Amino acid sequence: MKNHSLTQGSIAKGLLFFVIPLFFSNLFQQLYNTIDTLLVGHFLGDNALAAMGATAAIFELIVQFSNGCGTGFSIVTARYYGSKNENELKKSVAASLILGLIISIVITIVSYVSMPYLLTILKTPKSIYHDSLNYIRCISAFLIITMFYNLGAGMLRAIGDSLRPLIVLFCSSIINIALDILSEANIFIDDTPGISIMEIKNKCRRIKAEHELDLIVLDYLQLMSYEGKTDSRQQEISALSRHLKLLAREMDCPVIVLSQLSRAPEQRTDHRPQLSDLRESGAIEQDADIVLFLYRDDYYEKENSEKPGVCEVIIAKQRSGPTGTVELMWLEKYTRFADKSNLLL
Repeated sequence: MKNHSLTQGSIAKGLLFFVIPLFFSNLFQQLYNTIDTLLVGHFLGDNALAAMGATAAIFELIVQFSNGCGTGFSIVTARYYGSKNENELKKSVAASLILGLIISIVITIVSYVSMPYLLTILKTPKSIYHDSLNYIRCISAFLIITMFYNLGAGMLRAIGDSLRPLIVLFCSSIINIALDILSEANIFIDDTPGISIMEIKNKCRRIKAEHELDLIVLDYLQLMSYEGKTDSRQQEISALSRHLKLLAREMDCPVIVLSQLSRAPEQRTDHRPQLSDLRESGAIEQDADIVLFLYRDDYYEKENSEKPGVCEVIIAKQRSGPTGTVELMWLEKYTRFADKSNLLL
């Protein structure tokens, strides 16, 4: 058992080294809350910021309950540590962890179920109700982690170690900021296999009614199914293409659709894709406002490529603008594209 006794050696020195991390822990917690609020307001807008404010009372209740449990259990730990009763100390730590786990699970379940009613009682505005519910449910879902941090921090402080809780708090705060942004970001992912065009329309209408719908991305066209009667797969793809065009007009937002290509580029000397290579239907070319193809020379000429690491974005069609080619850098190890000019500077 490592000795962190504050009653041995210089009392003033021991208290100073114990209090300084506590001071910075509280200071950093307040800085985190401020930065967290600024980030949410800046990147996610007024509704997300209002959602945090609307759930502040519930959030504070959950955090203070967790803090209270950590403080209460640490008193028992400090008692057995001070009396040098190692066996009872181990038992108290184990019992605290088990009780903390049980309490946090129960509170999480109760919170998840009761949140809609609590938000209604608090008269949360309808415009931010959904964001508020998502935010506070996210906080509740991670109550177990918060509880175990407070239990661990309380036990460490009970034996005179206040530095390690500060280090953990610093790391967890960075993670929490990222989770806050993620929880408030209106990004909806639907991985329903073989989804039909009518299902997509209904889901988009529901999202648009509840939130702002700025962009729809479909990956990819040939995986979708069409419920109407058609004589061939080509007619089915044509019908899907027309419905997606109408969907863009109805939702008043861009619809980005990925599509397979035929094997024709593989058989040509110049492997760059063309509009005629769009698989199974010419209606895609007809309905689309913009058609972009990606081409990498080093994909075909791995050893003798004239443009290693360069990806050509071929603008094959643009209804209200010029066509041409834009070159980007393909960063394979990061699976991302980058501006070629920036990397050459």
